[in-house]
Amino acid sequence: MAEKTEKEAPRTAEAKEKEAPRTVDKAKELVSETVDRTRDVAREGLGVAREKLKEASAVASKEIRRGADQARKVAREKYEETAEQLRKGYTQVRKDVDGLVDDVNDFVRDNPGKSILVAFVVGFFFGWLFRLFHRRRDV
Repeated sequence: MAEKTEKEAPRTAEAKEKEAPRTVDKAKELVSETVDRTRDVAREGLGVAREKLKEASAVASKEIRRGADQARKVAREKYEETAEQLRKGYTQVRKDVDGLVDDVNDFVRDNPGKSILVAFVVGFFFGWLFRLFHRRRDV
């Protein structure tokens, strides 16, 4: 029995040497299949991620447009309110100035002497202020 074991040992070693290239080829084939499957799964995952990203960007784009439309609407309303307030203010000032001009015209017609005296005093006052500021600049 010991003789059999000694004879089988070289044969087993020789058989293993012969099987080694086939085992390596099988390992290469398994690794290659695993890499291919992994690549396919990764591509599929990237495709799914790409689709999800497209969907998310479409939703975000829609929300941004909605927000911009809302902001545009609010800005237009505020602009119209402000424009209306300015029109009303301008109309009121215009009426006030027209009324003041009418009052001054009536006063001048009713009191020509007083009007000339007031014009003289106002002119004298502005002339005095002008000379006063003009002298201070020269000093």
